[in-house]
Amino acid sequence: MSPRRVCAPSTSPIDLSPSGRTYDLGSRSEMIRVGIVDDHPIALWGLRGALESVPDISVVATAATAESFDPANLDVLVLDIHLASDLPCVPVVTAMAAHTRVIMTSATERTADIEQCMAAGARAFVPKSSPLEQFADTVRMVVADGSAPLAAPAVTHPVLSPRERAVLDHIAGGLTHEQIARRLGISKHTVDTYLKRVRAKLNLGNKAELTRAALATSGQPAGY
Repeated sequence: MSPRRVCAPSTSPIDLSPSGRTYDLGSRSEMIRVGIVDDHPIALWGLRGALESVPDISVVATAATAESFDPANLDVLVLDIHLASDLPCVPVVTAMAAHTRVIMTSATERTADIEQCMAAGARAFVPKSSPLEQFADTVRMVVADGSAPLAAPAVTHPVLSPRERAVLDHIAGGLTHEQIARRLGISKHTVDTYLKRVRAKLNLGNKAELTRAALATSGQPAGY
């Protein structure tokens, strides 16, 4: 079995990951110190437990906000894009990225939000739906190389059907479910069903997210 720890000094690339990728960590001999900021307790607990199961990674701090962190004591900070808000936490990224490597994560993969955080200094983005190996590999990559490729799903959207597209556009236009039903000649129950499908496909929650998705996907052709 290939070694997975980073305890022994090395001057050549070594295999550190279950996926078999190699990263050149030079003469690094310490554990990778990781902090995690997420305002969802279950997500925070789950990610901490997952990363702590990796031999060469040590989770040294977790919190719901970044105010209590000293980024100078971290090798990597894993940061939720949306902290108690529907807006990306760009100011937090800017402040933290000045002192440590920042990896963004989120259950909602909105391209504009990810791009803002990357422009503010984040090194990578990993969707929360990713397997442990991808989180661990990304931590190692930003330590070894300074950055990591963006996950491909972060810049794509599932295709909506013409009806789903129409309902989403009307929601963004401020129409109620009853008004949409009358406009499209369908029942309110059918409108509700289409919205459930849109939310599931685009991983959305409230009306604000639906409106933002309608604007972000306005150029996307509808399909079946």
